[in-house]
Amino acid sequence: MIFERMRHATAEELTAVDGIGDVLADAWIDYFASEKNREAVDGLLAELTIENEAENTEAAIFAGMTFCHHRFGGAFCQSQGITGGH
Repeated sequence: MIFERMRHATAEELTAVDGIGDVLADAWIDYFASEKNREAVDGLLAELTIENEAENTEAAIFAGMTFCHHRFGGAFCQSQGITGGH
């Protein structure tokens, strides 16, 4: 389970995740260093049924494509953030 790997992750592993910095990683590690906190989380997890979400393959149809909107003689390419006239 991903959560089990996360609760034992090092600061380096946590900060490799986009949006997690040193302060959050240290708080996470400190939280799970406490036996009381680990027991509380384990108690909550025992009450939950976590189902894996089905993979959405429809979104992958457009992966790697660039969509341009032409208006008033200019173009805006959404995936590239490019503007210019054509």
